[in-house]
Amino acid sequence: MAELGAALARRLQDLTAAPFLFVGSGMSRRYLALPGWEELLEQFCTGLPRPYAYYRATAGSDLPAVASLMARDFHELWWSDAYTDRRAGADAPEGPQSALKMAISHDLASRSDLAASRLLADAGLAEEVQLLGQATVDGVITTNYDTLLSQIFADFRPYVGQDQLLFSDAQGIAETYYIHGNTDHPESLVLTAEDYQRFEDRNAYLAAKLLTIFVEHPVIFLGYSLSDRNVHSILAAITACLTSSNIGHLANRLIVVEWDPAATNQRMGPSTLVFDQAMVPITLIRAGDFRPVFEALASLKRPFPAALLRRLSDHVYQLVRNPPSEPSALAVADIDSADAAGLRVVFGVGRFDPSDVASLGYRSLTRTDLVHDVLGTGPKPLDASLVLASTLPQMLRTTRYVPVWTYLQGAGRLGATVPSTPAGWTTASPRPPAAAPMPSGPAPTTSGGSHGCHPRREHLANWKPTAW
Repeated sequence: MAELGAALARRLQDLTAAPFLFVGSGMSRRYLALPGWEELLEQFCTGLPRPYAYYRATAGSDLPAVASLMARDFHELWWSDAYTDRRAGADAPEGPQSALKMAISHDLASRSDLAASRLLADAGLAEEVQLLGQATVDGVITTNYDTLLSQIFADFRPYVGQDQLLFSDAQGIAETYYIHGNTDHPESLVLTAEDYQRFEDRNAYLAAKLLTIFVEHPVIFLGYSLSDRNVHSILAAITACLTSSNIGHLANRLIVVEWDPAATNQRMGPSTLVFDQAMVPITLIRAGDFRPVFEALASLKRPFPAALLRRLSDHVYQLVRNPPSEPSALAVADIDSADAAGLRVVFGVGRFDPSDVASLGYRSLTRTDLVHDVLGTGPKPLDASLVLASTLPQMLRTTRYVPVWTYLQGAGRLGATVPSTPAGWTTASPRPPAAAPMPSGPAPTTSGGSHGCHPRREHLANWKPTAW
């Protein structure tokens, strides 16, 4: 066990990003004793006019087609006296397949309380759950309907179904993606053949989202078998976007953990998934319990918790997408300064130098901002040195009639006279034309007149006399 955990930890530490978990129904069976998909369908045949074997045979053993046949008959059962009490506490069905989804959601939700799980009386399973909750992961993807993962990763933000991913501000960190829906939203369940067809028809965005995750993160599959159709369909969509040479890079990033109760020597090694004429290299782990895997995940270090990084990312995203309408709503300050006391969001990375950060804002000033500053009608006085260093060099390349002398004087860059031949100029350097001579006497004041505006911006942009 120790060797497996150490080897996996080394593999993950060599990669730059924290892993994503891709979780299947085996995890819900392991910790909540929930049924698999076919067991669940068979359970809900009770009360239907035909046995489960009939639906399975009629659908050719295709489980989504089985669910479609059952949903049609369950719709009739839902409106019978047997379900009077359930109908009273439920929302109205939206379609003929809704009743089966509502019944399944209610049943799974009633059995998904992790704290009440009788299986956690087993010390080994309880330790696995505790270690999984301590895992350093950037996010979780699941095809399960139950909410086990939201209980284990309580700080992660859940996104249910394709619609929530399409019309949301997912940040890609500290999030749980229920790509087949979950029991909190019965209509979101991808259950029947029609649901799967709609899922495939709208799969372009999800495939793009997953491709980004698979390329940027290691992905660890838990609770799936290598023959699972969900694994194959997801990987088929991913590999369809990659060239044959790039597929080879997935070998170290795709890690499939298969539970094998008979495994005495837990091991990790290379393997290959073959489907639809595609071969996908993976790393395969066969384990009798998941503790070594979860210990490796818990051993990964990061400076900040994923949930905190997600909140910071969300704040920055919202700030960029919806910039504040009032200048005072955004401030840059050292976190230890008095100016930071009233800020709602404090975000910083690396060494902080207030002058460096402030200069970035000064580059975005317009001529109107400078005019307001010169007239004293701006929100607050500008720093003359930063205007000279960051604003004017950019502005003078494209803008005419810019206030200049005010900031030269304010920064103490004016002497008693301006040299007739500025230092650093060569005989080939452009000089102010006779039509616009530079003053040779005392610098003009900034009150009245043009406020020190000069129309020949190209000469000012190149003029850097050392006497200033």
